[in-house]
Order: sequence, then C-alpha cells, then structure tokens
Amino acid sequence: MGNAVRSAERVMNASARVTIEPEASDRPQRRKHSIAEKRRIVEATLAAGASVALVARENGVNANQVFGWRRLYQRGLLGGNVPSVALVAGEGHGKCRRTSAT
Repeated sequence: MGNAVRSAERVMNASARVTIEPEASDRPQRRKHSIAEKRRIVEATLAAGASVALVARENGVNANQVFGWRRLYQRGLLGGNVPSVALVAGEGHGKCRRTSAT
C-alpha cells in the first residue's frame, strides 16, 4: 500500500502545475548612478567648506554611499585619473580639508 500512495503522489505532483508569481514589492527600485554622476557628486564634496551630508542630501543619496564613492575616487576607481588632491581629516567629526597630493 505504501508504494501505491507514493505513486499517486508523484502523479498528482506532476499534473498539478502551479505558477508562482513574485509578490509586488512596496520598496522602491534601487537607483543606479552613472560613473559621471558619482564623480560629479564626489567632486562637489571636495569644494572648500563643503559638507558631505549636505551634498548627499541635495542629490538624494545617502552620505555613507558618498563616503564610499570618495574612497573609490581617491583610488582612481571612478574613471579618469587619480585626483590631484588628498583628503586629510580635519578637526571635528567628519570634516575633511583639501591638501595638495605630493
């Protein structure tokens, strides 16, 4: 009797085809930023007195993401040449100042 039950289950499983659709997500789609856009945002943060948080907010990007792009920019991984300025930690939290890279 056990074999008959298993055989019936296999037939039932093979004939019962169910299509599972992915559920609609309420989350917004992830935004992909072009290399040029990332460079533009990073370079805006390098201006004297610029606030990374403010520049990020103005561009609808999380400040932590911009800090990551700045690291890539410093390593020359956002296209183009390695920047001619080095970021040096200044006084206070999260403030940097520009110096010439030598």
